[in-house]
Amino acid sequence: MINVGSIGSAGGTAEYHTSKESQLEKEEFQGTEWLGEAAAELGLTGEASKEELETVFEGDVQKIAALRNEEDKTTPEDGNLVEKNASDQTESDKQEKEALNSPDSSKDEKSGGQADGPPSEAIESTPQQEQDDAGRQGNGAGGEKQSLQAGAADATQNDGKGGISQTNPDDRQKLGTELIFSAPKSVSILAVTHGDDRLVKAWRDSVASSLAYIEKNYAQAKISDRGNVTYEKTGNLAMTRVTHGYDDAGRPHLHDHVSIANITKTADGTWRALDNRMIWRDSALMSSAQLQDFANRIRPLGYELRQNEDKRGWDIAAVPRDVVLANSPRGRDIKEEAEGKGNYGAERIARYDTRSNVGKKFDADVLNSENKAFDKANGFDGAKAVSDAIKSAEKSEPATSFAGKVRQTITQSYKEMVAKHDAAYEAKIADSPYLPKNIKAHTRSTAEMKAAVALASGIAHKEQFEAAFKEREAFRFALDQNIPGVTLEMLKERMNQLKSDGLIVDGVSEAKGMPAQYITTKDALATESKIIANIEEQRGKAEPFMEKKDVEKALEPHLRVDGKTGEVMQLKSEQMSAASLILTSRDRYVNIQGFSGTGKTTMLGPVFEALKDQGHKVMGIGPDTRTVEEMKGVGVDTRTNASFFIQFDAAKESPQKLAEMRAEYSGALMIMDEASKASNKDMLALTEAQKALGIEKVVTIGDKGQKQSVLAGKAFEVVQTIKTAHEKLTDVVRHSNNDIKRYNEHIRDGRVDEAFAAIRDNFVVNEKYLESATKSYMEKTQEERAGYYLITVGNKDRETINSMVQKERLERGEITGPAIQHKIHEQKVLSDQQLRMATSYNPGDKMEVHKQSRSLGLSRGDYTVTSSDHISRVTVQDSKGTLHSFDPRKIQSNNISRPGQDKRGDSITLSTEKTTALHAGDIVRFNRNLKEEKIINGDIATVKSIDEKGITYAMGKDREVTLEHGHSQNNKLTLGYALNVDKVQGGSKLGAIMAAGSKSPLQASLRDMYVGPTRAIAKLEIHTNSVEQLMQTSKSASRDSTSALEKTGQLPDPKLDDFKEAYKNAFGEKEKPESPQDRDEKDHGFKKDDLSNDKLHEFFGSKDDPNKQDSSAANEIATRMSIQDDFKLTGSMELTEEFRSEMAELSISRGDNLKDAPKIKMGQDIAETPQNNAEQSSSQETATQQNEDEKVNEMEKTRDFDIS
Repeated sequence: MINVGSIGSAGGTAEYHTSKESQLEKEEFQGTEWLGEAAAELGLTGEASKEELETVFEGDVQKIAALRNEEDKTTPEDGNLVEKNASDQTESDKQEKEALNSPDSSKDEKSGGQADGPPSEAIESTPQQEQDDAGRQGNGAGGEKQSLQAGAADATQNDGKGGISQTNPDDRQKLGTELIFSAPKSVSILAVTHGDDRLVKAWRDSVASSLAYIEKNYAQAKISDRGNVTYEKTGNLAMTRVTHGYDDAGRPHLHDHVSIANITKTADGTWRALDNRMIWRDSALMSSAQLQDFANRIRPLGYELRQNEDKRGWDIAAVPRDVVLANSPRGRDIKEEAEGKGNYGAERIARYDTRSNVGKKFDADVLNSENKAFDKANGFDGAKAVSDAIKSAEKSEPATSFAGKVRQTITQSYKEMVAKHDAAYEAKIADSPYLPKNIKAHTRSTAEMKAAVALASGIAHKEQFEAAFKEREAFRFALDQNIPGVTLEMLKERMNQLKSDGLIVDGVSEAKGMPAQYITTKDALATESKIIANIEEQRGKAEPFMEKKDVEKALEPHLRVDGKTGEVMQLKSEQMSAASLILTSRDRYVNIQGFSGTGKTTMLGPVFEALKDQGHKVMGIGPDTRTVEEMKGVGVDTRTNASFFIQFDAAKESPQKLAEMRAEYSGALMIMDEASKASNKDMLALTEAQKALGIEKVVTIGDKGQKQSVLAGKAFEVVQTIKTAHEKLTDVVRHSNNDIKRYNEHIRDGRVDEAFAAIRDNFVVNEKYLESATKSYMEKTQEERAGYYLITVGNKDRETINSMVQKERLERGEITGPAIQHKIHEQKVLSDQQLRMATSYNPGDKMEVHKQSRSLGLSRGDYTVTSSDHISRVTVQDSKGTLHSFDPRKIQSNNISRPGQDKRGDSITLSTEKTTALHAGDIVRFNRNLKEEKIINGDIATVKSIDEKGITYAMGKDREVTLEHGHSQNNKLTLGYALNVDKVQGGSKLGAIMAAGSKSPLQASLRDMYVGPTRAIAKLEIHTNSVEQLMQTSKSASRDSTSALEKTGQLPDPKLDDFKEAYKNAFGEKEKPESPQDRDEKDHGFKKDDLSNDKLHEFFGSKDDPNKQDSSAANEIATRMSIQDDFKLTGSMELTEEFRSEMAELSISRGDNLKDAPKIKMGQDIAETPQNNAEQSSSQETATQQNEDEKVNEMEKTRDFDIS
């Protein structure tokens, strides 16, 4: 495992790295050593001195040269490379420095965050791989002995009160980067406590190999020339390395501290500051790669490995799990301390409060003696484990390594172990477009074959959830499977081949000279392109349901009547426009973008009734049963997306069924509600169904700013880039509270500062914000609580609040009777690729087959996993006690959109069983449909009674349902006091209490802060530990879905096209005389001064009024015209009447403002893109890591499988 941080103190780093405290010294290595080509260039080799370290980290190359008695002529005059010259700082650079004050928002619960600087992506902090101390997670000064130095975006220091205070990153120079390589705890036990020096050597060799890779691939310099930024790969670093053997408690913890100086030498011989953004960005990938490399080195030593339960990382199987945990005492201490603080996020603070041995002098002999006795007391004979491994390795014979390049000795047991792994991995080969038809014939070695399969597995895993994904995430998934012989280099070679074959496509680069982060697949691009083509093909081909002049009269009889006054509630102008567009448009597809609280359902009801009056059919589909029920409530025959598409897939295989379905849907108006939750696969299926079934018109309605599909794509947003019938609902009608209304209007447009300012009095600041939110909820009467949502961002916060509410209600006597220890099934969120792996199945897991599986020979029902060989065979037991065995590799996916695929995929979920107390009076939420009892996924019920017959639930005021204790539906529920944001989307109540802290395991994203608070009609409370931090994380934490076309720069931008055309018509394309300055600036299109903001605001609105909609339109156009590379129009910049007329007409015809135009892709790729600071870009980058891991893992772990 690798943790990354920033060096905050040259002196502190030098002092710590040269200290002999807790260093692990062997005859073959002593103390702190210099590494890297840049260090060698500076004459720095061998053991590092304190003076050398301090000088290098201060970045003074001339002083370094003086240490060598040499003169270096290639440095700047002041010799200092750490701070940029003022003239070299662009406006973008300054803006980025300001942005650095934003705390990082992507720390997950496992990592506990980084002590200094933005954390690496999804760094794991498992007991067996416990950091020796939070203070050593990149503080530079080696936090075993010192408090944290000032850091970067998440710079922290001990405030002396057990807490952590934020520090300004601009208070200190950027001195360098700290890497901490941590060995698995089982390795530390055997290597340090029980003396297997072979493991120490393998560890150090592996770290050295990783550092060489980092130097070759990630060393680069950022070069700025009058605002033009380029990146040059240098391939040289100045690094120091020291190996430690213990943590602060004196337990074995083998780890290396590596400090990388902020200097590197470019091809022209100039010493420049190191740009370390790539090191930050790929730290998680490098962690997986190093661990895999280390595994390949120690298997031949006679050890067998055991993969961790989280499928990331491993331990030596000879060391029992309980011994691993026992040797990680601070892991337990930290958890207990954090729980005492009242929220999971306090773990990071607790790391400081539990550092009882900081500064303690260690005696290695004494420590090892104590640790051996400790292991013996825990029933572990470490000496025997080492001896057995050595004996096994001595019975060796020569053999060729997987790569075919290295000859080494391996044991017969090792051969058998490798053969088992080979069989397991070959069992994972399924039909895949990313593998040759005859893979063995196309690969030069077994290792290459396994690398190809590993990568295909990684791509299949990622493409299920994202249309475009980060290349390193596919590599990481492949590496984390811990397959012998597979290396990162092999995976990259195979990826390059897939790109050459056109199966994988690179996204656009984020900046010149930087590699693209995102990749997509040929199939994903084809799917999105087909969606667009199918919709554009139907432009102008629909028959209007009525003429415009008849719309108002047709709707009038069906308008709502105010129950108190008896007055007819007229539609707002926007609602009327949307209704008219649906009824009169000649385009087959109509897209309605309705922001939160704008009355989408209110508008649709009269439309449906008016159509029925004229004999037209209205059909509907939605992503879940809650949406379906709401649509049925306004008179629409609605079913789930899954139900409709399953029927359509079956109909395509039977002419008779297709004819029957066509008769049902031909000529109908089809509504897809909550369309923002539609995946690419769903939207493509909808467009195909429209043509095949003769559906007259399709209306997609939703809000692109709210929650998106869990599966790949953001089709609703992509559809909005097409020039087809489109209307927006922007006028908020939900809120009676004007502050909440203003918040809604600001937050939906991304104006976070203004939004938070609008409800400044609605925030409740408390370090224990989960307790604070619970207290506020419980202070209300039970009747008042029924009118409030209690909202959380992630599952763990939800579970914590639910438990606290239940405890408080029990103490008050609101829930009664003896508790039953109720078994609840918590779903594992696995991709189809993971379901095909036998390693995903553990004894005791609950498996639910949602429809008959022909591929596995299993009927619909619930099963319990009894065993798995972790290769290709899983055995389960059904409810009658009958055993069934199956090969999971046969599971068929139906979640990836691929031309010509078999649509009849399997529908299977795995869950773990947990126990929770349940009382009469508890409020629960059902997570599955039960048609016989009319229970719908998402229903809230009250436990009325618990007796020997079963559990009786009150489903509202007039209906009760009793389920016997053995009924499977009893396991498909959770406590329902608090709900996650995605479960309240679409609803509204009088009030909302939301808990969203910057320390929560899952950070609140902009979507969370848009959806959650806007559920409240009149009363809103947001409980947090810091408003400022919550505001910053709302800006940076992103779990947005991706588009393949967008990430490759191919997504249409009709508004930009319209503006270009209007501008061209207004100004023509007259060329101005060229001057040298003009030629220099031509590469960037317009000069900023050519089109002044004053003139634009003069036309669009006042720049002094931030609430004036057209003001931001002016800014948008000015920005586009000044930086858009391919927008080269020149000529008079006066705003002529002709131009005014063109733009006014454009605004009217589009029905919205140019400020809503999508951000141009090129704007992210030109030289002026803000990329000044590595930590800031990395902070934003690691925040988006949740888009991969947390988007899936922290969603409510349920799916809607009602296919009726």
